[in-house]
Amino acid sequence: MNLQKESSMPDFPSVATLIPHRDPAIVVDKILSFENGAIRCERTVGSDEHYGPGLSSEGIVEFCAQSALCKEALASSGGPKTGVIAGIDDFAFFKNATAGDVLVVETATRTKFGKLSVFECTVFRGALHAEKIAHGHIKAALT
Repeated sequence: MNLQKESSMPDFPSVATLIPHRDPAIVVDKILSFENGAIRCERTVGSDEHYGPGLSSEGIVEFCAQSALCKEALASSGGPKTGVIAGIDDFAFFKNATAGDVLVVETATRTKFGKLSVFECTVFRGALHAEKIAHGHIKAALT
């Protein structure tokens, strides 16, 4: 299975096949790219978000965590991944996400120690990285 982006329409597995979450708790709409050990995922913010109006800061962190699980699943040839957030470090929020916003998260693994991984996440509003929404690190224990 080729998981690298080769065209403007990459063929990635459904997010629901990569993580244990189910609607309405899935906050990754689609995977945009997976290359060089990093993943880019997209979310269009709805008016009645599961994680609060307009997608709260907790929802942004969850968006990052789910993108990290998708990244790890793709890195292991598409096998589903589960995990728990073990820590959140240096997370800063620069703008609020509101209904209708298209958010893109870029997630990369910064370090691994056994089953513990540290992911660096940057969230932008707009597909062209028009505005940074948040940035930080998530520590996750993956199973």
